[in-house]
Amino acid sequence: MTNFLDDDYDPGSGPQPGGSNKALMIGVFAGVGLLVCLLCCGGGIAFFYFGTSVLAEEIRNELKVNPVVQEKVGNIKELEIDWIKSGAADGEDDFVLRIFGDKASGYVTVESITDIDGNEEVVSGTLELDSGETFDLFPEEDSSELPVEPE
Repeated sequence: MTNFLDDDYDPGSGPQPGGSNKALMIGVFAGVGLLVCLLCCGGGIAFFYFGTSVLAEEIRNELKVNPVVQEKVGNIKELEIDWIKSGAADGEDDFVLRIFGDKASGYVTVESITDIDGNEEVVSGTLELDSGETFDLFPEEDSSELPVEPE
């Protein structure tokens, strides 16, 4: 009969006391590194989202008082930046926005500059309705239609 207690037992062959601390330290450093990475990426995404929301809201405020937009689109129900079309636009300050109103919907292409106070100002643009009609947001007044003052 074999006695299991006497045969192969070596009290020094168990886990070493310092080994688990090394694994714990590696786990802590990996966890901290992952947390820092998530915070940086999440912060960048949040900053981008906040910045684009502010930009869209400032452009919306400019467009809602534009006479062409009021006449053709009506009250703006929804306005969102189309990043793919904006990236393909000609100028670096050009943005393409999808616009929905109570009269019509379509795309607005605007050239927006930042003024001295840091606000966005729409300086030119076009409205293309889903029907295919295109309108200049800032049509130049025809001088022949202006009233002539008597001399």
